[in-house]
Amino acid sequence: MENRMFLCAFYCVFLLCAASVFSAESTYSMKFDGSDKWDKALYDYNIDVDSKPGSVQLIKTDLITDEMGNITDATYDVISGNVRAKKEIGIIDPSADTAVLILYTNAVPSGEFIIEVNGKANTVTFDDKRMLTGGWARADVDPKQLKKGLNTFVIYAKGNNSIDLYIDNGLYPNRSAKSIDAGVTWDYDHLGQQGFCDGEYLIRLRLSHYPQQGEVLSDFIDIGDMISQNPIKPVFTVKDVQIKADAVTPGKTSIDLYLRGGATPSYDPSSWDSWMLAVNYRSMKSAQHPWKFLQWKAVLKTDSAMQTPSLNAITVSAEIDVREKRGAAPVADLSKNREIIRGYYNYSYQPYGHERLEYLRKHFRLDEVVGGCSTEFEKFEVLATWLRGQWRDGWYGDRTKGLKTPWDAWIALNLNDDFKASGMCTIYANTYVQCCLAVGLNARGNVLNHHFVSEIWSNEYERWILFDIGFNAHSLRTVHMEMDNEMLSCVDILKAVNDGKLSRIKLVTPPLWKETWRGDQAQEAQLTDPKNWAARTGIPTRNNYIESWLPGELQHGFHQYSYDGYLWWKKTLIPEYEEYTYHTSHYRDMYWTINQIEVFLYESDSPGELNVVLDTVTPNLDKLMLRIDGGEWEQTQPEFAWRLKSGTNRMEVKPVNKWGLDGIVSEITVKK
Repeated sequence: MENRMFLCAFYCVFLLCAASVFSAESTYSMKFDGSDKWDKALYDYNIDVDSKPGSVQLIKTDLITDEMGNITDATYDVISGNVRAKKEIGIIDPSADTAVLILYTNAVPSGEFIIEVNGKANTVTFDDKRMLTGGWARADVDPKQLKKGLNTFVIYAKGNNSIDLYIDNGLYPNRSAKSIDAGVTWDYDHLGQQGFCDGEYLIRLRLSHYPQQGEVLSDFIDIGDMISQNPIKPVFTVKDVQIKADAVTPGKTSIDLYLRGGATPSYDPSSWDSWMLAVNYRSMKSAQHPWKFLQWKAVLKTDSAMQTPSLNAITVSAEIDVREKRGAAPVADLSKNREIIRGYYNYSYQPYGHERLEYLRKHFRLDEVVGGCSTEFEKFEVLATWLRGQWRDGWYGDRTKGLKTPWDAWIALNLNDDFKASGMCTIYANTYVQCCLAVGLNARGNVLNHHFVSEIWSNEYERWILFDIGFNAHSLRTVHMEMDNEMLSCVDILKAVNDGKLSRIKLVTPPLWKETWRGDQAQEAQLTDPKNWAARTGIPTRNNYIESWLPGELQHGFHQYSYDGYLWWKKTLIPEYEEYTYHTSHYRDMYWTINQIEVFLYESDSPGELNVVLDTVTPNLDKLMLRIDGGEWEQTQPEFAWRLKSGTNRMEVKPVNKWGLDGIVSEITVKK
């Protein structure tokens, strides 16, 4: 593996340095462009890297919504007869090729309805095919009926037809109202049956125009890579940093450039300067910390919804004072160094030490459940088989008396003792995730079309792997999936099915399950056919549900997905599931790395010594461990000096989490 992979192709230019000796205050530059379609860049859902090869621009679609979709099965209005619903939506620029009004109805509305757009009545019928696999009805709107500012949409039924409109109980912006007298008077404060809701109707507007802004940013850049491609970087001091964009900004568009930097390999507010316009970092006058690493950001903006700027390249230049080399440099091998892969979106992990997580571990004796396992992966398999065996009829609701079990393993397992837990895939998967977290293993929930599964992070396989804990009421089987001897993630499965590789996917059951639950595996394989999951996959961006049920869908699994906080994988540039805000086709956004260390090496002012800097993304990190030349493991700091001996020197590092579980080992060798 190369020492450090950057966000895009780059070219190091040595303008003022000699071939063998570095001079003080030389200028170095690094160029980031689209030679690999910006695949190593980080960017948000408003960015398009595909329409114009080699260029970044705003994506031509914009969802306008002012609620998150937090609902229950009781927070809705029935719109029929004289009952009408009004939703006001603010639009900054109504210019658009097309417009679609999207309403959460949870079922297919039949018959004709009227949608008034700013007083203009339109007769609509809802096509169930356009609902796809979700509960969102769509109605095309003429963009010419829209205006700048607040737009009013009134929905009511013709004849004896009716439509259910669901309500998010957020008080602001107070733009939803109901009329019970055919629109003569309106009430903004009493929505829902008997008027007990005060919130917003789940009505969203998707416009085919450019959003106001989107951002693309670099990963964290080792400034030493601007100076030398040798794995061991020289001692240097940054004197000045400049950034320049190769861009096209037509009409009312612009691109703002930002920089931040610091002393550690990734952002830390105690060792990094905050984001600031790049021009303010001239001569580093605004810098509060020494810069060894930096990050840039480009914010693409438009004040005209039918225009977008285009970013073709970013060039970072720096004035750097580089210490001259002293003697022959050691030769380093970083092929077993682990590169940290990050996504654009934040993910929140369940913290160690939460009392309810501890109750879960102790009460259900989870340490004993996994106690006899010889490998980490076996722990995942044993936990899955044990957990699925807790429910024999979890898919049936007659014993739960309508109770919707929250995403809380402690509650689910305790209710299950009295057959009161609504099992089903959602509860299986999230209970499994929390049981894994309770013993220090990393896992998360994941949507697969209308199914809910888990993905586990495997230190052994160094990747995220799908684990399915419960298909349906007829199966006690748990599986992971493989193709061509590779473990698969949810996106891997989605892509394989859509690429016609369904027959190559193999369902793998744990040995313990085969010994315990003997059933008709052929029938179960038919029930678990991955082709049922071809439509979509997405992740909640946290796994700390045992300490906070919200934000999220309190009754997830009992309705079509309404919550707008999931990150969805999209198969097309313009997202097919246009009712949601957050979409990506950037693999690293869904599949970042954890539980490993990336090592950076620098020359030292002391002869025969290297400065070592460590970076890690390890949930609930406890300590960093170091082993030199095969000796004993010892705790270390993220920055330390490494004294070299003549010949081959070998260093190993690994993270350890607060449960005492080892992460992945990185190995570095240096010949002196």
